[in-house]
Order: sequence, then C-alpha cells, then structure tokens
Amino acid sequence: MSEFIKATQTEYSLKYSHLQFDETVESWVARQLMTLDLPDVRLKKRSHKILQAVARKPQDSLNQAHGAWKGAKGAYRLIENERITPDFLQKPICDATALHCKDIDSIIAVQDTTAFSFDSAKGAKGLGT
Repeated sequence: MSEFIKATQTEYSLKYSHLQFDETVESWVARQLMTLDLPDVRLKKRSHKILQAVARKPQDSLNQAHGAWKGAKGAYRLIENERITPDFLQKPICDATALHCKDIDSIIAVQDTTAFSFDSAKGAKGLGT
C-alpha cells in the first residue's frame, strides 16, 4: 500500500472514524437508523437529516451543525415532539451497534466517570437535582 493511501486513510479515519472507509455520511446514517420506527414518515426523514448534519460536524452544536436556523429548529421540534420517546431514538442506534459488534472478538468500552460537585454553590438553586 502506498504512503499516500496510508496517509489518506489515517486522515479520513481521524476525521470520520464513525464511517467505513468507502462510506458516505448518508449511507452511514441509513445504517444507523435502519430500525427507526417513528409514527410519521416526516419525523423519520427529519431524524436522518439531523443525524447527517451532526455526523458531518460532531464537534458542533445543533445550530452550528445545521448551518441555518431552519434545520436547527426542525431538530429541536423533533426532540420536543411528545409522540417521540428517547427509546424511539436510542433503539436503532443500539441495534446498529449490536449488529456492527457481532463479529468482533474484543470491544473496548470507554466510560466517562466525571463527577460534579455543587457543594460550594450553596446559593444556587436546582443544581444536582
């Protein structure tokens, strides 16, 4: 394998580590949301658009990832929709992860064990509840 291909793969892997080497963001999102079952086709399309925007710019906020208020507003409306529970959105990601891991011998699961203490903020209300 040429040095150029190795460098390209390394650069690609760092930027898009969630994608397979020859995969587009759209196909990755389709794979992640394969079992998504929402009560309305429009909500499913919106879910795909949101995940595509976030996958392209994972370090950005929803507003920044969408680049325009219209997309961000759609994302917030989906999140606030009373017909959608967290399970609707978590299940397809869990299904895709399980499918991806089924043939892998070892998996390293990193956990953030950060703890917050608000003991010194006695005057603040609602922290830690």
